[in-house]
Amino acid sequence: MRFSNLSFIAILLVSFTITPTVMGQTDGSNLVGTRWQLVSFGTPGSETTVTPGTITLEFMNETEMGGSGGCNSYGGSYVVDGDVIMFSQIASTLIACLDTDVAEREQAYFSALEFAERFAVADNTLTIWTVGGQQLNFEQMSSLVGTRWQLQSYGTPDDETPVVAGSNVTLEFQQGGQFVGSGGCNSYGATYTVTDDIISVGEVVSTKMACAGAAIMEQEQGFFNALQAAQRFELSDDQLTIWFDEEARLIFAPVSELIGSAWQLQSFALPDEEVRVIAGSNVTLEFQPGNQAVGSGGCNSYGGTYTISGDMLSFGEIVSTERACVDAAIMEQEQRFYDALQSAVRYEVTGGQLTIWYAEESRLIFNQSGVVSSPPSPPITEDSSPGSAPSSSSGSASAELFDNPDSPVGLLASYYNAINRGEYERAYAYWESAPNPFDEFVSGFADTASVQVIVEPPTRYEGAAGSLYVAIPTVLIALHHDGNQLMFAGCFVARKSNLSPPDEEPVWHLYSADIVQVPNDSDIPSLLAGACSAG
Repeated sequence: MRFSNLSFIAILLVSFTITPTVMGQTDGSNLVGTRWQLVSFGTPGSETTVTPGTITLEFMNETEMGGSGGCNSYGGSYVVDGDVIMFSQIASTLIACLDTDVAEREQAYFSALEFAERFAVADNTLTIWTVGGQQLNFEQMSSLVGTRWQLQSYGTPDDETPVVAGSNVTLEFQQGGQFVGSGGCNSYGATYTVTDDIISVGEVVSTKMACAGAAIMEQEQGFFNALQAAQRFELSDDQLTIWFDEEARLIFAPVSELIGSAWQLQSFALPDEEVRVIAGSNVTLEFQPGNQAVGSGGCNSYGGTYTISGDMLSFGEIVSTERACVDAAIMEQEQRFYDALQSAVRYEVTGGQLTIWYAEESRLIFNQSGVVSSPPSPPITEDSSPGSAPSSSSGSASAELFDNPDSPVGLLASYYNAINRGEYERAYAYWESAPNPFDEFVSGFADTASVQVIVEPPTRYEGAAGSLYVAIPTVLIALHHDGNQLMFAGCFVARKSNLSPPDEEPVWHLYSADIVQVPNDSDIPSLLAGACSAG
């Protein structure tokens, strides 16, 4: 049935009929944690039906609610007093709905919530009456909806078989009576219905990839067959059991909220102090499916396995690349980070922050999705104001002096050490022939707070006319005073003359540079591998 959003709102505004007597449970505290799907709405006796699972309502806590309007996600606040309920501050995403019926129904639903005045819960149904006598009828959603599980074992209690080592068999219950997952090799999906503890599954449809390992293929087919024959289930906080025969069962553990998440280290919280990561360094941790952890230690890429049990977290051996980093402090921080991961014992996720406890109640504190909290900006001096070029004496002198151009990597380390310390005259002097005048060179670092340098140590030197040349693959991570972080990659070329006077030790100078900005989420090893390939 097609209906007009405007006419529905008009009914809400002008049809001030007597609200029917509400029978059933009206304790608002019992709404907390419940999830509902709209099945019909409108004037009693002439309601419009809604496909279950398309429009949903979830009461997250005692004041916040949200769900899906059928096209857009939404959220807002609610207040309950006896059988009175009021919603406010409803806001939604702004996805354009291709189906106009869906768009109109969604807007009408949002408007109806704002006119809600009373509610009742009875027999797994939630009814909300509006000011105009309209009615929103919900059914409680299965406790399975929105849960994600990983298969641990299968078989009878007397003959239980653990999953093949290294395989990742998952099951995710979605809205609308659908579930999806991985059989360990192929992705799959099916429909399901639940009545009390009875579950039945429609045809399981999967991709048709050939997988290495006959054991995994055999396990996958057995898993699909078991799902197809599902009969009943039992759910607890830490286990889902699905029986597919009188005794045979599939046993799942919940998939941790960490799986599929990515984090950026903010600080080391020790028992007596909190130490922030070095400005401009980029230390990350990503939890991938299959119990694999990967990331950047700030200079080198690393990987390892992880194990989660409840709030307990541990990592296997951490293996990393062995790239030489020009900043000794970042190398030291990186090793400290690896050591902390190896001694991890438990974790907690709250408000977009991950805390990992390790030895003696020390903690690693991360922000989610690579969001870096802005470090304090360097103090503004009389010679330096926001947006102006830094003076040759501005910058952060907290970086320890490093001046050793006796090797190509040492030259580049010295160059950016000078920039990080605000010693632009020294930095300028490392160039054999500077690419631009000194004033322009200095103004180019007006927004820069610090630069982290990652290089692939050169292995090939070329000689020509009394000189040695070497190309240095380089990645730069620049931190601006406003907290923004940018990544650059490219190739520096250094030159050393073999015709220096006898009383002068030959040193390296910067000869040329070809550096471009790249996306912040670029893979650093790949950038380094191709940085100097054109040359």
